Amino acid sequence: MTSYYTYLVKEPKLSKDGLPDLTGFKMRATGTYRPLFRALGATTINIKTSELITAVQRGTVDGFGFTDVSLPALGMHKVTKFRIKPNYYQGNTVETINLATWASLTKSQKDQLNRLAIEFETSSVLFVDAERLREEKIIKKAGVKDIVLKGAAGAKYLEIAHGEIWKELKDRSKYHDQLKRLLYKEGKPDRQVNISRKLDMKR
Repeated sequence: MTSYYTYLVKEPKLSKDGLPDLTGFKMRATGTYRPLFRALGATTINIKTSELITAVQRGTVDGFGFTDVSLPALGMHKVTKFRIKPNYYQGNTVETINLATWASLTKSQKDQLNRLAIEFETSSVLFVDAERLREEKIIKKAGVKDIVLKGAAGAKYLEIAHGEIWKELKDRSKYHDQLKRLLYKEGKPDRQVNISRKLDMKR
């Protein structure tokens, strides 16, 4: 499982509530991060991941959202100065299979695929956790500083991150209320769910 961070190349001011004020910041964003960044005052820009490091080096963007792993793989730890904590959302890799194709398989074949899926659920988590720990040393050595939002500020930051995504979903889906009732109990999330991927599109 991966989550997400906000990465910056310059230090933001903090509002009276202790939140990062991104007014005047140009942030590279997809649908995953756009609602949060705009709520914090930033202007968002669509840029391919392959072009991100060049955009940062040229000053086209002042920051970006990205997963909590793979920053060094892109070389982004070399141009990133700050990382805002806490992390937010949760990413999942989902394998799908055509229903007719699944129905055509033998029981033995289905059982084998199910066993592999269950094994992957565990092995992938362990792999990502190990990679995260390995990369953390690289990121720290590169001089990336953490801006840690504690207490009420941290809670508000997460509230905005998740709340803005739900606003987006409400604008796009008539099933918004039904989905929210399924995932939330008494106004609080029943489980950690990533709906931002569904909104990852250009507007």
